[in-house]
Amino acid sequence: MLQAMSDKSDQKSRLAQELLELLKGDLLARSKAASRESSGPKRIVTPVDAIATGHQKRDNKRFTVPMLRVNIGTAGYNTIDWSIGGLQIKDYVGVLKQYARVKIAVSEGKADSTYYAVECRVARMDPKQRTLSLQFQNTSRGLFDWLSGLQLMQTRKRG
Repeated sequence: MLQAMSDKSDQKSRLAQELLELLKGDLLARSKAASRESSGPKRIVTPVDAIATGHQKRDNKRFTVPMLRVNIGTAGYNTIDWSIGGLQIKDYVGVLKQYARVKIAVSEGKADSTYYAVECRVARMDPKQRTLSLQFQNTSRGLFDWLSGLQLMQTRKRG
């Protein structure tokens, strides 16, 4: 009986040793393949169009119409422009600084409008121009759908 237990233990040790050797071999093969792949550039792509600068570096197209209403606490502001990714408000006088996080409510500003709550990050604050640019952080599906619908209406009006 002791002999049988000893044989099983030896088999387990050999199996573990074989698996370890296989893993070492696999890691070595992967390492060699990775070094072959990274030796030298594959293909360099050069831009054909001019590189976007300043205001053109936006991820999302900006719209000025319709003007949206933004509530920060109890204060209400109108937008200069807005997109799926954020908005810029005018006539802002407040204490928010760049990179600060703030919760806002945004709507079309009509009496029966639905307000969408969203957390934002202050992207830019210009006290001289009295503008505040906010980037949406966790856009809800409702807000995304609503803004997408507003954008679609603006695109159709132009077309």
